[in-house]
Amino acid sequence: DQCVYAVNKTTQISRKGLKQSQLREVLALANVSLMTDGCPNIVRYFSSWFEGGRLHIQTELCECSLRDRMVQRRRTAGVPAAFGAQDVARALREVATGLDRLHGCNFVHLDIKPDNILVSGNPREQGCYKIADLGLAVAALGSGCDDVSEGDCRYLAREVLQGDLSDLPKADIFALGLVGYELSTNATAGLPCNGDEWHRL
Repeated sequence: DQCVYAVNKTTQISRKGLKQSQLREVLALANVSLMTDGCPNIVRYFSSWFEGGRLHIQTELCECSLRDRMVQRRRTAGVPAAFGAQDVARALREVATGLDRLHGCNFVHLDIKPDNILVSGNPREQGCYKIADLGLAVAALGSGCDDVSEGDCRYLAREVLQGDLSDLPKADIFALGLVGYELSTNATAGLPCNGDEWHRL
């Protein structure tokens, strides 16, 4: 079809050795793609297959991650490291739109962070922000979900860290708030993993 795609290839595994997170990502991507009717703020899934002892996941190709953009800004002379208010607002709005659609499909992401937010390379989308990496996503709105893998501890809500899984969509919103904070400051050190500073956030 003369289109360019991204193909994520796992490490060598046997069919029986497929990791739960890898299957979870494929199922979440496939379901969300069907249910959101091409939401521009979630990376589009096209196909997956098992070949040569590896799981391959085909998605739309994006230019870079939001983390890459942050690093690029820190390295570019004459550009303020922190993102401007309009840039932060746009990123938060677009990711929040993707989360709204994801939550509307009865999924939560649980690993929202700049590394998992991609920037579209499609000129028609003008650098649209897209949620990627649904490897930890679970169909777990409301209580009763006990099969939750935790994402990056720097972006996890205190309730999730303490084992309270009763309102997981709020954990995604908490993580998005931290992404906004990180964009606004774009500090080289990044977010703390624990301690007093983490608690203040």
